Amino acid sequence: IEGHSSVEHVFGYRKYETTEELAAAYDQLIREQLIPLIEQGLSGAVYTQLSDVEEEVNGLVTYDRKVVKIETRRK
Repeated sequence: IEGHSSVEHVFGYRKYETTEELAAAYDQLIREQLIPLIEQGLSGAVYTQLSDVEEEVNGLVTYDRKVVKIETRRK
């Protein structure tokens, strides 16, 4: 998210142009990859990068903690 990083060049495993695209991809990940694993015994999952750190922008919150990239109350 422009203006919320500590550096100009950032790194991420995937890039989404909008928070809506990010939220849709996150929902798809949960629906298609995690929920099916419940039948196999999955009892929990952890998103390990809560906030962006330096040039890595995979967090759910920006580096400066001013923008939450995915709404906390989801449908």
